[in-house]
Amino acid sequence: MSNGESKKTTVSSRRELLKGAAGALLAANVVPALFSMDPAYAATKPGRKFLTLFYSRTDSTRSVAQDIHEKVGGDMLEIKPVTPYSTDYTTTTRDARREILTGVRTPIQRLAVNIASYDVIFLGSPRWWGTLSVPILNFVLDNNLSGKTIAPFNTHGGGDREKTFDDLALLCPKANLLEGLSLPGSRARSSQSEISNWLRKGGVG
Repeated sequence: MSNGESKKTTVSSRRELLKGAAGALLAANVVPALFSMDPAYAATKPGRKFLTLFYSRTDSTRSVAQDIHEKVGGDMLEIKPVTPYSTDYTTTTRDARREILTGVRTPIQRLAVNIASYDVIFLGSPRWWGTLSVPILNFVLDNNLSGKTIAPFNTHGGGDREKTFDDLALLCPKANLLEGLSLPGSRARSSQSEISNWLRKGGVG
């Protein structure tokens, strides 16, 4: 098998694992960079409609989402599970790991907006087990994001190398995915300059 064929097989396999919600813990290969950063894109699309969409178990991701919304305008919406996760950290991490491994995920509440009407989606998630949180994974799998510009961001409590943005790229191959912003939860309320620079670099702020 050639190197090109091997790479295609690896990417395809990881996409299928993610769709079964097990890929974040089972995949072993490093995915190549799959992001675009083209500020000129913003200049050629005047009047685009923005949506800041996020899930936040604590207030960290919510705080970043609110700051983004204040800077770019548009609409903001919080994704909520039908059954909320436990307020106990250990219980939530255990439940999240089980959902990621088994693919039996807690569903999210119906969104009160038409995703198809937005051009740019700022998509925020806490980092769970090195990848997307289950509510955000549900959103991505349940919606057609082809042609959308997605600016992803996450908050985390530290840990090893993450696959959050690589996994999102695999699940949204037809979206225009901008470079992601990853912030420690401890700095979620004090990263305004970093957020502004990220928006400016992506051509969306």
